[in-house]
Amino acid sequence: MAITFPTSADLTSRLDELEARLPAVPARIFKLQRTVAATSYDRTLAAFEAIVSATTAFLATARTSGKTVTGQARAAAEDVVTTARTGANTVAGQASAQGKKVAEAAERTATGLVDQAIDAVEDAPSSGTPYEQWTKAELVERAKELKIVGPTRMSKAELITTLRAA
Repeated sequence: MAITFPTSADLTSRLDELEARLPAVPARIFKLQRTVAATSYDRTLAAFEAIVSATTAFLATARTSGKTVTGQARAAAEDVVTTARTGANTVAGQASAQGKKVAEAAERTATGLVDQAIDAVEDAPSSGTPYEQWTKAELVERAKELKIVGPTRMSKAELITTLRAA
């Protein structure tokens, strides 16, 4: 919003008309006062224009600074969102990989347990079956379970005697 003030030339023109109607001595005093007033007016106007110019420059700088800060804040927020998204994706990937490892370990454990259960119910001799009814291979296997040394070199009778002693 521009404010326009009359120039000293406009004021001088109007005051000249007034001065022309005055007697000689008051006209001279009036002219001196007009000269002082015109100079003061011009200096005040220049000062006011300088203040307006400085205020305009300040506001333009403030506007630019505000836009810069807003842009920097927006960029920082975008960086935070990107970092959070990347972190979440990384954690999700790691969780998925760990889940697969756990599933594989659980499958191995379950398979082992099922195999042990199958072995337990197969036609292998039970603890109530006399060793004489077992095959030599079954006796050797049982001796290995009990950590008996050299069961494969023993005869069936020696295995039975050693197993009963164990």
